[in-house]
Amino acid sequence: MNRKMLLCVALLCGLGSSLFTPTPFGRVAMFDFAAYFLAPFLFIKSYRLYTRTERRLLVLAFLWFLGTCYSNWWREEPFDVARKGNAVVFNVWCMLAGGTSS
Repeated sequence: MNRKMLLCVALLCGLGSSLFTPTPFGRVAMFDFAAYFLAPFLFIKSYRLYTRTERRLLVLAFLWFLGTCYSNWWREEPFDVARKGNAVVFNVWCMLAGGTSS
């Protein structure tokens, strides 16, 4: 990726992280909202390009997400609390998947 393209992407990420949109989970930054849709696509598209360590990291992060979902269900957390906690963990997975696919 050339320098101008990288600077353009960095600018868009900065703008996206300062703009918020209302969702059922509360206010979400536009960059995070875009990552929710792009990260699974990038994960599937780039799966063979990942190193073994990156695959392990992403699988463990996804297991963390599944574990939080199960834990919130098991402890019978209020839906609003569980939804926000699960969204945070899924956001971490999306950022890892997006960051390792480049």
